[in-house]
Amino acid sequence: MMSLDINGIRLTAALDTISQNLFHANSYAEAAELGKDDGADESAEWLIRLAFTQLLVVAEAAALPLLRADIASALQEASVSILEMRTDPGGDRYSVAVSTARRFVRALEETLAMDVNHTITKDVESILREATYFINDPAVFPAPPANEDEVHRRVEAVLRTIFSDISHKPRLPKAIKNFEPDTALPSVRTLIEFKYIATKAQLSTIADEILADTRGYESPDWTSVIFAIYETCRLRSEAEWRTLLRQSGVPFTVTVVVMSGENAQHARHHAAAS
Repeated sequence: MMSLDINGIRLTAALDTISQNLFHANSYAEAAELGKDDGADESAEWLIRLAFTQLLVVAEAAALPLLRADIASALQEASVSILEMRTDPGGDRYSVAVSTARRFVRALEETLAMDVNHTITKDVESILREATYFINDPAVFPAPPANEDEVHRRVEAVLRTIFSDISHKPRLPKAIKNFEPDTALPSVRTLIEFKYIATKAQLSTIADEILADTRGYESPDWTSVIFAIYETCRLRSEAEWRTLLRQSGVPFTVTVVVMSGENAQHARHHAAAS
């Protein structure tokens, strides 16, 4: 299969990652059914939901709204009995949800991965914003992110489906002093730093940290730096953060994305009340 690689977003690699998650999910589902592994059911459900979320991200990035809607509908239907197992004509047991997800992978492979003229225009900032819903999904995680590290690791699970060269806590050249970014995307020459804010009292401290970090960003190796700020509730808008950067003389190559858990929390309260 020919690899689609446009602006560093490798569709083939993303689909390969999803396929690997589905393979392991099916294995865990079989182990859970046979009672061979404590916690296998939780692992299977986690990987199935992750794979569907990754498919949603890929469909969104590929600008395929109808397919994305079909995937979302399939996930909702599968959630009713996400660990359901059936027997194929050959007598082998398989996960129904995994089989459904694999059909979407096949559809994407056949319609996009062979088409080198197709472009994926979704940018990193948009993907970060959309990842907010995944990292707050109560069906995947027992609770919203409790700290910066949890936000970092959950978002990277989404980014990894699109950027095969993603690097966790990379060591940068000495030209960038005293700075170890949380995430690096070499193919799009982008660094991402995560911040977690739960109270207004933290705003000043986080602002100082961001401005201090920007002093070491000038490097020919990285053309874009994104601060992904996760708020447990609405505190400051992206416009306010970006104004702070510009007024402080920070170049436009450094920007801010606000990921608010507020909407996800409202959705959770609504679901609990209904």
